[in-house]
Amino acid sequence: MILVAVLLAGTTAVGFALALVFWRRGREDKARLVQAGGAAAILLARQRALESLGDGGFIAWLSDGSVWSGGLSSLFDLTGEEVAGPEDLSPFLATDEFAALTENIARLHRESVTFECDLHAGDGETIIEARGRPGDENGTFSAIVWLRNIGAADRERRGAHRQAEQTLGETTAKLDGYISLLNDLPVPVYRRGADLAIDWCNQAYAVLVNASIDEVLTGNGFEIETPLMPNQAQNLAEAAHGASESVSESRHFVVEGQRRTLDVTEVAGGGGHIIGFVRDTTHIEEAQVELSRHIDAHAEVLNNLSTGISIFGPDKRLDYYNNAYAELWQLDEDWLNRGPTQSEVLDELRESRRIPEQADFPSYKQGFMRLYTDLLETKEDVIYAPDGRVLRQVISPHPFGGLFFLAEDITDALVLERSYNTLIAAQQETLDNLYEGVAVFGGDGRLKLANSAFARIWGLDEHILQGEPHISEVVEAVRSNLMSTRDWAEMRDILISQATARENISAACAAPATR
Repeated sequence: MILVAVLLAGTTAVGFALALVFWRRGREDKARLVQAGGAAAILLARQRALESLGDGGFIAWLSDGSVWSGGLSSLFDLTGEEVAGPEDLSPFLATDEFAALTENIARLHRESVTFECDLHAGDGETIIEARGRPGDENGTFSAIVWLRNIGAADRERRGAHRQAEQTLGETTAKLDGYISLLNDLPVPVYRRGADLAIDWCNQAYAVLVNASIDEVLTGNGFEIETPLMPNQAQNLAEAAHGASESVSESRHFVVEGQRRTLDVTEVAGGGGHIIGFVRDTTHIEEAQVELSRHIDAHAEVLNNLSTGISIFGPDKRLDYYNNAYAELWQLDEDWLNRGPTQSEVLDELRESRRIPEQADFPSYKQGFMRLYTDLLETKEDVIYAPDGRVLRQVISPHPFGGLFFLAEDITDALVLERSYNTLIAAQQETLDNLYEGVAVFGGDGRLKLANSAFARIWGLDEHILQGEPHISEVVEAVRSNLMSTRDWAEMRDILISQATARENISAACAAPATR
């Protein structure tokens, strides 16, 4: 009985174990069936979704390498619903377009490169859009190509869209090139936004304010201004924002430890932006200072001259005069500093009787006005003033336009010259009445005076003694009247040295007998 009980218990345990194994296998088989049913359901749902494209179809490559297609009969004259591969579309497409489609599909499989292209069907009217994309995330298919009839109108719109995208890309590339060019410019350039804060600048501007570009764009303290004028940049920006033209101002700013003069210009741009750029004008300021020093020095020299100098500009107004000019014409300096015209100066001189009376003063004044356009060379006049003075006036065209006047009082010089000429005439008359021959040579060796007796003694034509001939010419002229055993060249040198020696010399010379 005990043995039977043991056998019965063992048989029950084995049966229970077998039942458990079969039960587990049944659950696993059921799970696999459920999973397979789910995948099939997903696959069926995807197929129905893809086939719902009423105006096209697709070709999909599954993960196992098989081809799955549908809906292509609406685009091509196919007898069946299924297409084994793209090669089945060859009869319905142009050779070059089919080759391009095949190459695109190969790159899609090989490199996962998406593509879009337009294909022309065999009827010559249908235009098909082909779009290739890699497989989905779940791995249901490895690649898929959608084909859709887009029609001519849709194709034109798509072409226009692609053209717009291409134009946008080209414009963006040009803009990037311009920005790169601005960044490479040595001239500091920047842009302000609607809030007048700097929202872009090039590298030159960042270097100018001793910062990086990011620091300039993220900070608010990198303006070209000094603590003495903290709102200078803001004020210029506000002025440019409300102006139709560019506005500029000069600022002094320390750059790399050196004080520089910067010319800052800002102009309102599109979209509420303001464009600004900076020029270093330190060298111009230094040149202007140096030029001003030279002008002041020249003015000081001219003011110390006794000759009256005046410059009238192209507008016929007095641009410059020295002290001698005001004194010579006895004109008020405060009035001259206001820059009177040439016409007003002539009227003043006439009223104060500083120039000779003119029968037709308007014509006389008009002649002066014509000099501004007709005078090409220096013109010299002598003015006999009503007060008895004699003035010498020189008028020249000014290099910068207008006229340059020089005037000097030559009254004393004329009196002295007249006295000198009178004295010379009296001396000449006295010498001509002497029996002895007299000749006077100047320090330059030229004959200054000679009387008639001198010409008679040496048998010279009086015309030879006119025009201040040199002593060598006079000696050559008297050669035939001298007797000497010496060489003539030696004799000539002795005579010249004796005549020009600054000491008293007496000598006798023999002359050939006269016939």
